[in-house]
Amino acid sequence: MFKPLKFASHCLLSGLPVALLALSQPTGARDAYAVDTGQLSLSAVYAVATVDAWEEYKRKKLGEAYEAGPAPEPATTRAAKIRASSRDAGAQPIASGSAAEPAEPVQTVAAATEPAQAPSAKPVARPVPKSPPESVAAAAKVLPPPDLTGTRLVYTRQPYNAQPIPGNTRDSEVANFQYATDVRRINDGLTEADVVIDTLDGSAPQVLFDCTGNDDYNCVAQEARVSPDGKKIAYSVGFSAPGKNGLIPQFNGRIQELAPLLCAQIYIYDIEAKTNTPVGHHPGGDCAANYDNVPKAIDRQPAWLSNTELVFVSNRAGKWPNREGGIQHLKYCDNYPYCVSQTYPYGPAGQAMQLWKMNVDGSGAVNWGPQDLNALSPEVMANGDVLYSCYNAHADKGFSPGQNTQVALANLMWLCRVDGNGADMTVKLHGHKQNILKTRDWLQTAPVIGGLSNTKGGLIGFEEVRGLRSVAEIFKNKLAVTTYYRANHNGSNGAVYAFDYGVPHVEGCSTESCIRYPYRKPASNTPGSGTFLPSSFKALTPWGQSGDSLPGFEYRGRGLPDRSFGKAGYPAAFDADHFLITHARGQCYAAASGVEVTRTWLGDNSVCRRTIVLVNAPSGATSELPSTTNPFDRSQMIPLVDDPDYQVWDAKPIKTYQQLHGQPAPKRPAPLPPGKCYLQVVDARQSELYARPSSHPQGTSTQRCAWQGCAVQPQTENPDYFAKNMKYLSISIPVLWDISYQGNSELYKMTMNTLGYRDLKGYQRVPLQADGSVKIEVPCDTPLLMSGENANGEVIAHDDMLHSLRPGETRTCHGCHDAHSEERFAQLGSVSAVERFASTLAANSKPSAGKMHDLPKFADVQPVITRSCGGCHSGFENDELLYSRIVWDAKQRDFRDWLPVTPVQPGVADNTLWRPLTSRFVSKFALESPLYWYANNRRMDGRTNATYDWDIDYKKGHPDTGISKQERELLRDWLDNGAPYQ
Repeated sequence: MFKPLKFASHCLLSGLPVALLALSQPTGARDAYAVDTGQLSLSAVYAVATVDAWEEYKRKKLGEAYEAGPAPEPATTRAAKIRASSRDAGAQPIASGSAAEPAEPVQTVAAATEPAQAPSAKPVARPVPKSPPESVAAAAKVLPPPDLTGTRLVYTRQPYNAQPIPGNTRDSEVANFQYATDVRRINDGLTEADVVIDTLDGSAPQVLFDCTGNDDYNCVAQEARVSPDGKKIAYSVGFSAPGKNGLIPQFNGRIQELAPLLCAQIYIYDIEAKTNTPVGHHPGGDCAANYDNVPKAIDRQPAWLSNTELVFVSNRAGKWPNREGGIQHLKYCDNYPYCVSQTYPYGPAGQAMQLWKMNVDGSGAVNWGPQDLNALSPEVMANGDVLYSCYNAHADKGFSPGQNTQVALANLMWLCRVDGNGADMTVKLHGHKQNILKTRDWLQTAPVIGGLSNTKGGLIGFEEVRGLRSVAEIFKNKLAVTTYYRANHNGSNGAVYAFDYGVPHVEGCSTESCIRYPYRKPASNTPGSGTFLPSSFKALTPWGQSGDSLPGFEYRGRGLPDRSFGKAGYPAAFDADHFLITHARGQCYAAASGVEVTRTWLGDNSVCRRTIVLVNAPSGATSELPSTTNPFDRSQMIPLVDDPDYQVWDAKPIKTYQQLHGQPAPKRPAPLPPGKCYLQVVDARQSELYARPSSHPQGTSTQRCAWQGCAVQPQTENPDYFAKNMKYLSISIPVLWDISYQGNSELYKMTMNTLGYRDLKGYQRVPLQADGSVKIEVPCDTPLLMSGENANGEVIAHDDMLHSLRPGETRTCHGCHDAHSEERFAQLGSVSAVERFASTLAANSKPSAGKMHDLPKFADVQPVITRSCGGCHSGFENDELLYSRIVWDAKQRDFRDWLPVTPVQPGVADNTLWRPLTSRFVSKFALESPLYWYANNRRMDGRTNATYDWDIDYKKGHPDTGISKQERELLRDWLDNGAPYQ
């Protein structure tokens, strides 16, 4: 009998003959693998768990102190880890038309190691099919064309596990759950793999580091990158604990998943000398030479800055990502430790990966990303800039309209860039949750042979940007990047998009009509409608499913089964007319089960097999890149590595940088001079704070801090409010988490602010010059937050993007998110901010450093609130939950006699308020917080009660609260800086 997964008010019952459908919208760490029902074509999928998943869930969420019971006996011993297809584990090959396998205890499919929450529909059982007659031809190894024989590739490989899923038919395969690194499964939830060199001549590839065939280590080798001179390969090897403690049996032992990594190290392979060398100076010592249960640094994902320097990601700083907020007004905190949670594990494997630089021998390591909450997959461009995936789920970024809970936070991997010194950080993509991508409209449909099936599959007419990873400069100044829904897509596989790099400081289009290939027609001319999507943005693989749904299918003609298109990912440069991708054939979707993980239903010879293909893009550097329409059309893409015995992905050609990009190596900038750090702004009164247009005015207002235009009155609402009221630039310093909680038995105890950091410190506010310019000294190598304030010191706009400056750096901006659009930058004459700043009043100013200081905590403001409110309102402070009642009562449960419940809006349950409100008293801005209104005896946000019929009104005739000017300033600074508890 399986154990139930219990939490809050919902549990997944065990012992069911089949997995159950859980149509829950993901809301946080507990359902990091749950299904997003917001997609239009979502069909029934499973969110289920095995006994193994239950033990893993308890270990992750209750901490390492949890003592697990006896583990289920795996179907294979440690010495015979499942590494290959079913025959490698002693099972007989699956015969065509064979009868159903002997019955064994039905084990539900491990589509998640964490349970889903609050089902929005009654669970529906999907039957396990009977074994059908074999209707799909057996898989066979595909050889590349003769003219490509001898071409060398380096890629990641693991034996294909074709064993049937327990409780399913013989044409199901556990290969669907052979997981690889993605935006959620960073250092946990992985399976073993090797790095190999393949000459594409039919000979056996050369294994550089053997994890799948070596019982001495539980490890995964991956992420190979070739040096500019083509002589060396850098890759990473991650190690879990030795022995059985480093493996987590899944599917009755048919898959041995790695426990969370304890150590990872970068290796350098010398191609000519055939030598492997671990990069030295590794904190804690070499992983392999000191293989034990002791956590050490996790260094991964190397990229070559030059032949002697690497950029990589690491947890060396010992920080954790932001803690998550949401509906937290509960006595026992929804069973989360200390009322905080996070998408990633609480142990060392969940620590923030940050961007680092070092010499190839490991010396001179420097943290380029002390502000990073998670950084992944750096790519060095020909111009020397470094692109990487950057996690931004803090503050209000993870909140969607209609609810005060966070949704699929791992999808908030944006695309960031720094220059070749790790300076001048900007955002290139996904900072505004683009959701207007043209996809399906690129495809022909049935009855066209090879077109998209009209009767099967889950592709919808448009897509949205989700977790971004595996960015590559496939041709000079042309970027390709994979987007996919976190954790459910077997690595970085989904859909591949491309866009021109353009100006480093420009994101994209303010208006939808600026986009070259808009989804909606006619495209809108309203500012904000373009979501800052690059005008050249285009789907290269519109057939690839990136959403939380089933794949699209190829129509093959009457009487023939439709065939899954699968997914695409891992783009890479190859030559002047081609680029590489990984084609994930079949399902490769962790939330699928039952009939949907069978070869017959998928119409393919594998349930999930990753292959390497070459995409035709004639004169790609100078021509528009094509949108491929069918991955099986050999005129569009050519299989290079397609072997039924192996999963293969993330291929790079072993070529020189000269062959790939026409220059010997990426450009290297002059080093920064030693010195102090400065921020300077041309005109801080100018902005592009346009909230995204919405069909509902509440949506336009409440989406602004999650998506774009985080101001008290964005320009969409009041074009002049910000420019007229902006008087100060303020700098604060977030303190990232350096501890990880594990207990969950305490009463409600809030330990964070509404921003999600451990703490927030003040630094300084500087007045603007008469022309709006400002220059301010800031601490170097320190996370920073910026905000704009009015003449009274009240925040009117937040920049929630974390920044940090390298020693000697001066960073210059046009304004407050000004000239981030292509239209506005062109309006300014395409002149850089540095050039414009030279003629401002602040250009010759000599700023001085500020001083880090504490900001007000709840203990500072509680006496003011208790004295001013408690005298008139009975039952005000009758338990230890006063802070919770004031700051986190998003469902409006308390104090209803004081302030009427805000009218319920369509699609909003439980009277839930929308962000940026966290309760009827507290908003992200003091000016929008009713608590601040009553302290000032008037409404403060520039609106009236008549402005909107859905917002909170100021109760006229309320008695004077008697709060002094000094106390009002105390409340102001507390509210504007996240209303922290402690």
